[in-house]
Amino acid sequence: MVRREYGMLFVLILVFAPISGAHMNPIVTIAALFSHSLGCKAAAGYIVAQVTGAVTARTSNTGT
Repeated sequence: MVRREYGMLFVLILVFAPISGAHMNPIVTIAALFSHSLGCKAAAGYIVAQVTGAVTARTSNTGT
């Protein structure tokens, strides 16, 4: 049985793939950087956005 979270992630990837290349996780960005399909400047921007989003989500969920 597929958990709801995986389904939601799948939908997010499908929706945002044309915009961001489905970079939902920094490891995807790092892999793209090492495979030379993404430049250093773009990778840095993606990673900063991903970490900022994660911190914002964590902060909004805990209220701290």
